[in-house]
Amino acid sequence: MRRLKRTIPLTLALLLLSFMIVPAVSLAYDSSIDLRTADSFAVLAGSEETNTGTSIINGDVGLHPGTSFTGQDTATISGEVHIGDAVALQAKNDLETAYNDAADRSGDTVDSELGGKTLTSGVYSTDSSFQITGTLVLDGENNPDSVFIFQAGSTLTTANDSKIELINGATCDNVFWQVGSSATLGTNSTFAGNILASESITATTDAEIQGRLLAMTGAVTLDNNTITPCFGTGSLTVTKIVRGDTNDLTLPTFEITVEGPEGFTETRTFSDNESHIWDDLVPGEYNVTESRTNLSDEWTVEGEGVVQLLAGEQQTATITNVYTVASETTPDETTPVETTPVESTPDETMEAIPKTGQASNYSMTLFLVIASAMLAGIGVFLGFRNKKLYQ
Repeated sequence: MRRLKRTIPLTLALLLLSFMIVPAVSLAYDSSIDLRTADSFAVLAGSEETNTGTSIINGDVGLHPGTSFTGQDTATISGEVHIGDAVALQAKNDLETAYNDAADRSGDTVDSELGGKTLTSGVYSTDSSFQITGTLVLDGENNPDSVFIFQAGSTLTTANDSKIELINGATCDNVFWQVGSSATLGTNSTFAGNILASESITATTDAEIQGRLLAMTGAVTLDNNTITPCFGTGSLTVTKIVRGDTNDLTLPTFEITVEGPEGFTETRTFSDNESHIWDDLVPGEYNVTESRTNLSDEWTVEGEGVVQLLAGEQQTATITNVYTVASETTPDETTPVETTPVESTPDETMEAIPKTGQASNYSMTLFLVIASAMLAGIGVFLGFRNKKLYQ
């Protein structure tokens, strides 16, 4: 019994010590790499930059101490371009700090071929080179803060059509490739993460990069590539505005639906001047629409459409409903009212009045009346005369 009493305090002390140690180890694995001012750069190089074809660079481009950017005119760059200036110099200094931080992390030594593997958050190291053939899956285990750090003693090479797939909350913003010399990304490959190379980076034809290409001393070479830095997830704020003569009106229910990548869809009911924020949205296109089910013909809807959301962005959308009362129309007093002429039917008891240009029967009738009277008078006269002759 005495031995048990002495063992309990010792066990509790060991448990307490383990709880203190485990978080420290976990913190070392889970903390991200701070890029500082280099964070806004999609491409950063030391000696020179070369682009072939119509590459798309969604972010800043920097070069220091070099000053040559060949093919800049055929590239589409959404950010700023800093060639040999103080901004590029500061970004290069911050890149060196981030590179050293990633190289100093303690991790597990793994095989150089990463293709076909599924890895969870952690630090993975090789004294030689990393290769990716096929698909490398990085599983965030439903933790959006999961961090993946790969330390290559010399080079990083991805095969043609290779792919890095992020699942269960893993984001390319928290994937770092610390490369001892140079990195080469294969044709039509899909790459995820931030390459921090000691020397140079080459992206071959049609390679797509979700992350950053950051080279300390050498060149960055592009060939019809798309580079999009990751900033984690984004947010979308939707606001409802109602306008019009609605003082005496009971407002209907305004239902707004947001649809986006990975099957995301959500419908919410809004009132006037109400806003809602959708957080932790993965980058991509989001379609914002409003249901017409509860709206009469007097309501119009404005502001629907597609919102392009990048990681780290805070986008907004405003849906406006305008109520217009249907007014009754009255004839304009200055506008003559058209009427349809009504054909008149002659009275059957009255003799039709002859139209202009027709021969009249009145003179003939008068002539016959007079003639008849004269003949009657002559007859009377002759009869009276004959009577006197025979008397």
